[in-house]
Amino acid sequence: PLMTVPWLGGLNFGIYDAARLRLVQTWPSIFARTVAPADAPRGLPGHTGGVLAALVGAPEARSNLLCIFAAGCFSGWTCCHLTLPMHNIKVQQQIQPAGLRRLTIRAAVRRCGLRGLYKAYIPHAVAEGFGRGVYMFGYEMSKQVLDIDPSSRNMSHASFAADLPARILCGSVGGAAAWAVIY
Repeated sequence: PLMTVPWLGGLNFGIYDAARLRLVQTWPSIFARTVAPADAPRGLPGHTGGVLAALVGAPEARSNLLCIFAAGCFSGWTCCHLTLPMHNIKVQQQIQPAGLRRLTIRAAVRRCGLRGLYKAYIPHAVAEGFGRGVYMFGYEMSKQVLDIDPSSRNMSHASFAADLPARILCGSVGGAAAWAVIY
């Protein structure tokens, strides 16, 4: 786990950010957050009383909560193609007698075939995708409730350090929400 969790987390967040940006750029009328006219720069077209945030601001400040949920679902579903074989190997190791617990990918494929590594794909894909969507939604919603600046690039080091405990709390809320809906 110590060797895979950081890489999978990085991959998951990388896919999430790319998907979120693509959704806002491709379908701004659905996935872009609107900002109040007073917050918008002059000269930009209005959109239902506001300006599409896709036209202004940092990418992380542009997406609405539907976009965040959809991008989270997509990143979780994409990563499940890597996490499912690892999960199935882990389960196979757990059911082995104590002396035979060292099970490699090669042995698992020999034992169950390549399809065996992707056994229970649909439940795992739904859990990973939906869970990651709920996690990202909970995290971003918590940041909005606590009024934390969505763009850490615009913050000073001291301001970011002051918000760090609140950001950790937001991550905890997102994680708890994801686990609550999955399990």
